[in-house]
Amino acid sequence: MNPSEWEKWISTIKIQPRPISYRLISLNEILPESDRRNALKVAIDYILKIAETDNHNYIEQLKKLRDLPKKNCTRNKIRIRRAESTVNIAEAKKGLCPYIGYKGIECIGSKTIGRALIAENASRLPIGVGMTLDITTGRLLLPALEYIYRGNNYWTDPITKIIYQAPRGVTFSAINSNDNNPISRVFLTAAELSNEWKYEKLRGSWLGGEFGHSKSLLDIFSKFFSKNQAIAITQKPNVLYRLRIENLQLNKYAREAIENLPIVYDETLYNDFLQNWGTHIVQQSLIGGMHEQQVLFKDCIFSFNGAITSNNLNDYLKKDILNETLGNNFYADRRKIFVDQWLGGDPTEKNETRWQQTLVANPALLKIEEYVPWSDVIEIDSNVRTNLRRIIQSRTAVADKIRIDEENQLNEQRINGSFMIREGSIGLLNNGKCEIIPATFGSVKDCSEGCPTNTQIRINSDFFDNQQLWYVRDDTTGFIRARARIDAQTVLEGPMINAGCSSIDTGRDPTRSAHICVSCDLVSSFTNQCVYVCPTYPSSSGNFDILQKFSDI
Repeated sequence: MNPSEWEKWISTIKIQPRPISYRLISLNEILPESDRRNALKVAIDYILKIAETDNHNYIEQLKKLRDLPKKNCTRNKIRIRRAESTVNIAEAKKGLCPYIGYKGIECIGSKTIGRALIAENASRLPIGVGMTLDITTGRLLLPALEYIYRGNNYWTDPITKIIYQAPRGVTFSAINSNDNNPISRVFLTAAELSNEWKYEKLRGSWLGGEFGHSKSLLDIFSKFFSKNQAIAITQKPNVLYRLRIENLQLNKYAREAIENLPIVYDETLYNDFLQNWGTHIVQQSLIGGMHEQQVLFKDCIFSFNGAITSNNLNDYLKKDILNETLGNNFYADRRKIFVDQWLGGDPTEKNETRWQQTLVANPALLKIEEYVPWSDVIEIDSNVRTNLRRIIQSRTAVADKIRIDEENQLNEQRINGSFMIREGSIGLLNNGKCEIIPATFGSVKDCSEGCPTNTQIRINSDFFDNQQLWYVRDDTTGFIRARARIDAQTVLEGPMINAGCSSIDTGRDPTRSAHICVSCDLVSSFTNQCVYVCPTYPSSSGNFDILQKFSDI
């Protein structure tokens, strides 16, 4: 498919979708903690042990077919080559740094970024294309291409009117108005956020900012999703130029590194190459500055009273980053701007207009729009090309395996967590007033048949007719519901819920209704009602004004 038709194709996916990845889990992991789950795990482990024994016996048979490898290994040669590679990288850093990174001018292995790394010849445009990229991590590494500053290839800064010379062969592709529009991406689960890197890789591109470096799924969950919340990331680009290079002519350092690779595949040496030179070469990039916000929000904002839609949320996120009036306290109270950062330019500049003027001296990599794997570079020997393709596939497979293992671990934590003790509250509507009592609800193991609370439902004025409020935990989902016996013939139950309140309407007085509530806030400010609402963040943590960096005053 022509990359230019990608966006048009995306809209047709929903008509005839296809799976793009599969995840296998052990059968016992679908069950809650129980004797049945443990027994199934023992059976599976037994089968796997038998299979491992069979594999071992088969390998032993293969060993008898030919002699063992020679004892005189070539490890010393490998060490020599690795040492030569290290020297090569040290020299390459001197000749190729600095280049444009996700936050501004940078150099691999250097803690110094930004204006301190600007090249001595300030009239030269910083290197923004031809850098190398490790597709498994998003790490930017040394430029691999030859840059010749000769000829009439110039770019003029539209703000300062200063003219910069670009390397020969680098072209400036057109910029359209949509390139500067704010884009918000909402992620309701850790897997959705982690998938952003996978989908960008499938598209053949790579985003900047928070999306520049891929992260552990477990870390993502712990940081953003572990407390009944989700995250949105909004990016407002300020594009300077779009760079592209067609002739992938390697510089002397990259060429030397390639020439040092053995024709016979050696995993250690090829891994060292990827560690220093990445898996791909950046062929087209978008350069400039960026305002980025990471916004945490309560995951109940879509379902509780006062709920908003996904379209509403996108509108509010864009208003946040543009510093416009929100006009919705429900959203404002239930979101927290976790990170508010400006990438590229002078980070100490407090005025946005003046900050834009500093971008050309310290631009940031906004997006990698195209890249090519090392195995597709023309200058490479065919055997080395095959070996590079093999090591890149191996490296990608290892990263995918780690992600799948983390997803399985996260699913197990989620399943087990939903069956554990839950904190919440109990609401009783007595004589038209909602009485709220903090409560701790037992685990599924203890309460699948029902557990009593310390709360009494008053069905009339006689104290001796009071009935105890119970709750039940579902043994397949971990959900909770309210239950109460009103009299000998009547047992009332509320709906199964995972968030909100399971409510019972008794039809009696003085306790007109009873509520078992989790993952929500009960409020008593309404007459004749117990109302649950989506929890809010503390007012100071969501105050956008505190986080403002710029002022045009």
